[in-house]
Amino acid sequence: MAKCKSGFKKMDGKCKKSRNKSKSNNLFWKIFAVIGFIVLIALVIFLVNRILSESQVLSVTETTIIERLNNPANPQGVSCSLSLIPSIINSGESTTGIINDGANVMCVVYARPIGGDWAVVFEGMTDQFGGLSQTEVIFVEGDFEFRAICGSCITNGANLKVNPAPVVSNCIDSDGENPNVFGHVSLADEAIGIPDECHDGNTVREQICVGDGAATKLIDCSSGKICSAGRCVEGLSLGDNVGSGSSGSGTANFGDDILTDNINVEGWTTGGPFLLGVRITRSWNYVDSQDPDCHTGQFPMEWTFYDTNGLAWQGIDYVPVSLLVEEVCPVTYHEDVPWRFDVSVGINCPVDYSWNLQPFICGEA
Repeated sequence: MAKCKSGFKKMDGKCKKSRNKSKSNNLFWKIFAVIGFIVLIALVIFLVNRILSESQVLSVTETTIIERLNNPANPQGVSCSLSLIPSIINSGESTTGIINDGANVMCVVYARPIGGDWAVVFEGMTDQFGGLSQTEVIFVEGDFEFRAICGSCITNGANLKVNPAPVVSNCIDSDGENPNVFGHVSLADEAIGIPDECHDGNTVREQICVGDGAATKLIDCSSGKICSAGRCVEGLSLGDNVGSGSSGSGTANFGDDILTDNINVEGWTTGGPFLLGVRITRSWNYVDSQDPDCHTGQFPMEWTFYDTNGLAWQGIDYVPVSLLVEEVCPVTYHEDVPWRFDVSVGINCPVDYSWNLQPFICGEA
């Protein structure tokens, strides 16, 4: 009688696969799955507890730092400092934070809006000399407080004020539409400003900004004033001084050439109903009149005045003079090209000299 192979048995005269082993295999896998699920649950519980534990530690640490930032105090003999330069800026500008502490100390910088919450904004280590600096561009507007914790030391508080960035206009009016002040309008795409002018003896042709462009506005001078050099002034008459003038003095030697430039006439530009003149007063003398060298030279003292257009006057003296006055009329002046005055010494010995330029009204245009 034929036998069935392993794993099969005789049933109804035929060899059929035995089911006992299959059932045992299924039972094994069920037991394995249950054990695996229990292990997985245990692992999840462990990880959750670990995360919660770490979270509580961080929370305590943060609370401690915030408390220290709000109530700073250092151990006896421990000190460090923080400064911000500059401490007032506009949005988009930079400030530099400077920390002074011991060498090679890790520092954490905290900042907050005044009355707000602290946040970490920078970390760094001091150098071998105990210094640490960092420059940052700030775009957030407002008032802020900064502190740093460096090791066991907490710094003083440093405040920073960030103002809104100024509005950049294509048109700038230097005198703000004031007829009593000479000014000009500058446009971003123009190299030269447009000056205020006199429309007539009583009216200013005032340059103003309208939007981003320039425009002209006629403004009458108030009673008792006239228009002169692009602004309203108290009524002037012939001979009146204009501005405070300019002067110079000193001791010089043969061959010295003393040039004074950038001489400005306050509030005046050639134009309007008057002509501008200048009174030139000069003096010089020998430091030691007994010095024989003073009387042997053949070269003079030379005085040269340059107005806006160039050479306007020159004086020559072979002998000392005292408060010698000469008037030059007319002369020109524009703020873009100031006056100059030159003293050239041709005398063979030391001399003392002085001079004065006084602008004045020398005529009517």
